[in-house]
Amino acid sequence: MAGILRLRPRRSASRSPIIATVLTRAQAALAKIDQRMVQAQRSGAFSGFNQEYKRRRLEAASQGLRFMSYTAAQARLRKALAGVAAGKVTAASIVASVFSGS
Repeated sequence: MAGILRLRPRRSASRSPIIATVLTRAQAALAKIDQRMVQAQRSGAFSGFNQEYKRRRLEAASQGLRFMSYTAAQARLRKALAGVAAGKVTAASIVASVFSGS
């Protein structure tokens, strides 16, 4: 499961060691999120997310509306989890942030 959130450091000879450290830590955090998502998928811990996705997809289909792909929903979930890790999103609002505006 390849992560959508990737940091691309600028190619700059004057990049400070602090910025390099921050980028390294951010990339490690994103890799950890990807790894845990794969583990959750394999262990069945994604069942709640999968059920919510399916419910919303079927609801949209019954109204003749299109719905985001499962891959897009996973990408939004990764982004929401990164927000939780950064302290910008509360854990309680993860599902809302994944499915809002879909």
